[in-house]
Amino acid sequence: MKKVPVDEMGNAIAKEFEEYVEHTADEVKKIVKEVADDVTEEIKSRAPVDTGAYKKSWTATQTKNTSLAAEYTVHSEKHYRLTHLLEFGHAKRGGGRTKAQPHIANGEKLAISELKKLGG
Repeated sequence: MKKVPVDEMGNAIAKEFEEYVEHTADEVKKIVKEVADDVTEEIKSRAPVDTGAYKKSWTATQTKNTSLAAEYTVHSEKHYRLTHLLEFGHAKRGGGRTKAQPHIANGEKLAISELKKLGG
């Protein structure tokens, strides 16, 4: 317990609150990074495999970092043009459609679930 003169009480409270905000923000950033990594692994585990290059290309990249927030984008770095075609299927040249191979939606659901836990 700290003893603070009355005339310094406001500054002491502000300092404690600032330290609390910084600590909380750091913890939230750490959790967001862990969720991004978990989502990347979830997508990789369900991604279709032909040569394995598509599956291996999934990564989480930090796209924003401020003193209070961090943002990550989970994406296929080299095969981004394939993601929607594989996730939802597509028309074939000779007619018909390819079968959808959902793998991204499961990662999205995982992220939403994990981050909702964080929000309480």
